[in-house]
Amino acid sequence: MPAAYFHIGYPKSASTFMQRHVFARSGELNFYNYDDEVGNLIAVRPGSTRVSNFTEDERRAGLIRFVDEAERIGKTVVVSHESICLGNWMLTYDYIEESEVIYDRINGLLPNARIIVCFRPQFGWIGSWWRQHIKGHSTLSLPQFVETELWTQRILPRLRYDEVLRDLWSRFGKERVDVIFFQDLIRSETDFITNLCKLLGIEAPLSSPKPENKGLSQGLTLAKLHANRAYVTFADRFIKDAAKRGQLDRAYDRLWKRYLYQLDPLVPHIVKKRSIPTALRSELEMQFEESNKYLGEMMGIDISEKGFNISARR
Repeated sequence: MPAAYFHIGYPKSASTFMQRHVFARSGELNFYNYDDEVGNLIAVRPGSTRVSNFTEDERRAGLIRFVDEAERIGKTVVVSHESICLGNWMLTYDYIEESEVIYDRINGLLPNARIIVCFRPQFGWIGSWWRQHIKGHSTLSLPQFVETELWTQRILPRLRYDEVLRDLWSRFGKERVDVIFFQDLIRSETDFITNLCKLLGIEAPLSSPKPENKGLSQGLTLAKLHANRAYVTFADRFIKDAAKRGQLDRAYDRLWKRYLYQLDPLVPHIVKKRSIPTALRSELEMQFEESNKYLGEMMGIDISEKGFNISARR
């Protein structure tokens, strides 16, 4: 059976860049991103009423068909989507399986499949993910965010990269897990693309990538946070008033149409800078430095060259 590549994240770690500038642009790849059928075959929880259900035999037959069709026309299958990502523990979709179940399914259905994972220095990742929350509708400051159950039980354990890699090796085998680093993209976009294409066994695109949108600045992020809080307060009052008048359906419809996802912040100058509390940051630094040191030892590389801080603490 031919091999396929499954890019499993991390989120906020060059995923969009790889999808736009390599996976979607190469004529040598069959790239599946927002393809419902491929995603459902891999990631859907059995018994879900949201989408079609598949037996494991049907999943296997469907995935093999996609891979065989690609091989027939001389292409390589690449799947990169949030539903199979290490970050699907962030999603609220009740029909998506846990990451571990998805990986065991990939391994069972496509035993030659290879895994691509991108690691990003942890503190940079935390800030980027929090800003993504704020770009949505979160009303939590960064200090509040790192006190949530989502953070303590689901996110923080995934930032021990040595343990994550050890788990992937145990599931897929060391030779089938390809690790790339976010810092290599920061250092040189062209070299990052060239090395990724070499990993995939394809030719690199001829043209250089266009500059990526780097997301919200710190000031705009915090302005959006306050705007989200103001909107929640407004919405709560709006709904309560509508309930008193017996106009809830109309109220919900109007709120949806006035959804402030694209709200332009008007007063960024009033927002104070937020950061992880000092005591917690010190604790995290110790955890991450230890994890990163082990990661470098596991891979036989100088991890500091990839933007990771390490110390002598064991």
